[in-house]
Amino acid sequence: MSLTDTYGFVSKKSLVKVNNSILPIEDIWDQYKSEVTTNTIICEEGMEETVPATELSVTTYDEEIKKFKQVKITKLFRHKMYNCTSEIHLENGLSITFTEKTKFLTPDGWKTKCYVNSLIGMPKNFDDYVTKQLNGSYTCITDGDMYFIKVNMVGIEILNDYVYGIEVNNPINNSIIVDGIICNTFDVSSK
Repeated sequence: MSLTDTYGFVSKKSLVKVNNSILPIEDIWDQYKSEVTTNTIICEEGMEETVPATELSVTTYDEEIKKFKQVKITKLFRHKMYNCTSEIHLENGLSITFTEKTKFLTPDGWKTKCYVNSLIGMPKNFDDYVTKQLNGSYTCITDGDMYFIKVNMVGIEILNDYVYGIEVNNPINNSIIVDGIICNTFDVSSK
């Protein structure tokens, strides 16, 4: 099994809150990849992984306690690809571009397929994770610390660029908040 079969990736402009700063994921790679060449590995054609040069933390969703918490980033990934990616747009104005192995938290668990009217999880305080103005009215279901928001558009895009992923220190899942949306970019069961 190749690493690209295990990891989901998101587009380079996707926003992630790292150490309390909201940054495009490409900037996280550029600013925090290890400068020690033995810590950066070319895993397979077009795929690179590195450990962060400094300690980084992101917010994850802990399914056991049903709460968000800060966890350490253990690896950064990027992959040069020329392939189809998917894009979903939520009713509240948020959107994300991702590869087929990226999973999203739904009321029925983690799913890789999203359709119009699917519900996608995000933290209640999602405005802490995005920099854009959101649509004023949208349908949502509240569940503890999160909302589930409807998908109102799904698209496909051909991408000839780098896509990025993050692995975190969470044995339950590898969920992170990208563009205000809870997603999982690594299949923990494949470790």
